[in-house]
Amino acid sequence: PDEVFQLREETSGRCLERVNNPAPPHNVVLAPCGGQKGGPVPELQLWHPSNRNQALGGKCCSGFKNWNFDLCLGSDSIRSPLTTNLCNIGGYDAGQWFSLGDDGQFLRHNSDGRTHECVAAAEESFVMARYQPVDGCTARVKVVETPKGSEGLFFHLRSEGTSPDAPAMCATALGRPGKDDPGYKLEFHPCNDQDPEQLFYTRTMLGGHQVHLGSGTMCLDAVSGTALEVYPCYDEKAANRNQVFEMEGDHLLWRGRASATDLCVDAHPVPTPPPKAKIEFLLESCELREGQMMKKEDIRDDGTFLLSDIAGKGCLGSVGTALRGKNSQQLSLGSCSSQRWRRLEDREQVQHVSTGLCLDRGPGKPFLFECHEPTAKWSQRFEIAGSDSATLVRTKQDWADNGRKRFFEQCLDYAHQEPRAVTIQHCSRAQATGT
Repeated sequence: PDEVFQLREETSGRCLERVNNPAPPHNVVLAPCGGQKGGPVPELQLWHPSNRNQALGGKCCSGFKNWNFDLCLGSDSIRSPLTTNLCNIGGYDAGQWFSLGDDGQFLRHNSDGRTHECVAAAEESFVMARYQPVDGCTARVKVVETPKGSEGLFFHLRSEGTSPDAPAMCATALGRPGKDDPGYKLEFHPCNDQDPEQLFYTRTMLGGHQVHLGSGTMCLDAVSGTALEVYPCYDEKAANRNQVFEMEGDHLLWRGRASATDLCVDAHPVPTPPPKAKIEFLLESCELREGQMMKKEDIRDDGTFLLSDIAGKGCLGSVGTALRGKNSQQLSLGSCSSQRWRRLEDREQVQHVSTGLCLDRGPGKPFLFECHEPTAKWSQRFEIAGSDSATLVRTKQDWADNGRKRFFEQCLDYAHQEPRAVTIQHCSRAQATGT
């Protein structure tokens, strides 16, 4: 390609990054942008236009490819996650039709060639939908005007605030993909009259109401009274009472199970998780910032040294907690005594002197493990990069299975930021959330 680039979402300041799964499709998330503070830009954040555009007579381009890989951005439908899969170079796969709009929106084009949706960050929800006894139910049905040519009762499900200072919140159907379900959850977000994911309508079914999402063929599902989800609508012939709701006054109720208690659909704040009590290291894209930067200190003639945190939180070392028996240790920051390191350059390893163990990528997070002999396998290929005053502890690139598996440069990081999922949403919702 003539150029490669990162795709940054301006509100969050994060960049699209491919999550390297064992096989496609690969997930795509918003992660801290590499290269912003002196570190390298990871290949997983580099993109370029790709695939023929049949509307332009087969000229380039109709989508975006992850640089140096035959993997293109794609999605199945509205509310589905953004992923990458093998590129359809001919441009015949409508799921891979993307462009950057003049207004700054990242557009996913539909197969009709005229309409489109937008790529947007999956919103972080602090108010979930759950059942509540009617007496304590704060969510109420707010009827809106029925569109011309439509039937049924159109409404928003609105809660006037879970605390005195909180804004009004409306039930919202959002894509939150999971392994074993369609990935559409009902949550409460700030009310927006223009948001199609907050508009519901009813159809009479089995003596009650089937509640449809206003923009498609998805319905509210009670999951036998255990949860609230947005699920493909059942035909009345299926007699599935999980999708039969009732309205009593201005409350939306489910009475599908043999219980004397009516279940009212309501808003429920999610408790804020307590801060982590201890420092935990993960591997993240490399940047010259707190959480990754160390200082190489007290360098001795035998080649050993200390790695002290630039924020003064201590030295990198072992905390003595076994992960895989006696020959493995967790990483943490603490007292600098007995926490010396050495580079085994010929073996491409970094060794903790007092334990004799080597840095290892680990099955889920880095740790100390028995040093591979006679040289490092891929999980123990580490290096000390940068200067003595701005040091990064970094994995080396590697590959396996004839290049079908790639392992990328990453750095030890204790100030890691959780990536945000990315989904396809109606553009009005993307704009409302500032994407």
